[in-house]
Amino acid sequence: MDDYVPIHKHTKKSRTVGNYELEEVAILLLSILIVYIFQRELPLGVMGGIIWLGYEGMLKLHEVNSTRVRSYKFHILYKLGFKTSEHFPPTYIKEFTGN
Repeated sequence: MDDYVPIHKHTKKSRTVGNYELEEVAILLLSILIVYIFQRELPLGVMGGIIWLGYEGMLKLHEVNSTRVRSYKFHILYKLGFKTSEHFPPTYIKEFTGN
């Protein structure tokens, strides 16, 4: 237990508003700004729908940011055999699975 090393989720400091990063909150603020600019032309239900879509967009971006892998494109290319890596030992998964 003495060798325990905590691994932080984020290595960079990012600006946050509550639990959300600033780029995620910007989606909601943009929808509120659109409603504010066009408030005379839009019916009340459409205004609520635009703000709701902005909120849902903020939640989806938060979900994507917290679950994505930064090197996903490289991983797919490596898995499909288009790229090779000199930093990893060779995989023997085909031998283990019988393929």
